[in-house]
Amino acid sequence: MIKLSELSLLDIMPENLARDKEVQSAAKALDVSMHDISEQIKYVLLISRIDELEEDIVDQLAWQFHVDAYDSSFDIGTKRKLVKQSIGWHKLKGTPYAVQSVVSAILDGAHVQEWFEYGGEPYHFKVALIEGPMTSPQTIRQLVRAINEAKNARSWLDGVEFSRTVDTKFFFTAATYVNKTVMIGLPKFTAPNIFDAIFLNTAQHIHKEVNING
Repeated sequence: MIKLSELSLLDIMPENLARDKEVQSAAKALDVSMHDISEQIKYVLLISRIDELEEDIVDQLAWQFHVDAYDSSFDIGTKRKLVKQSIGWHKLKGTPYAVQSVVSAILDGAHVQEWFEYGGEPYHFKVALIEGPMTSPQTIRQLVRAINEAKNARSWLDGVEFSRTVDTKFFFTAATYVNKTVMIGLPKFTAPNIFDAIFLNTAQHIHKEVNING
């Protein structure tokens, strides 16, 4: 297979034309322009190449696709994620999933809790388990604005909750203590009971001998 960037007009010309010197010169001159155009074709593909695009082009795409949660102060990685998912969000806008997806794109991790999950008022909700870093107070403002853009009109945001995991180590120690007491002294003397009753027993032995003489 011949790549378009490597193709020459002489490769696809009939032999009778390819042998002509003037045609060969014209084909080589056109090859330069044709290769230049083929190199520019990739710039027509925007969404599929968004991870390669410059930041100013990503900003223009955000305007074109009407990315509601977009902010020019976001880092380039966040901007690209928002633009990539904008079409899908517009289809699901006004749902808890849309809110959760927008928050997750701005700050890692998010879970939308409906009012009945935490004992709130009807039509209220909050966003919890946000794991992303709070780099500045502006992050909260950007987050709240993004949530308000993604939620439906009748729902009210009660607040946002961040989740942090702290890794630490605990060390436990234990000690044992053994105590043995040895008392050395005279044996305990117990006085006899002189008032006890005394019983005397006697035994009688009777012997009888009989001799029989023949």
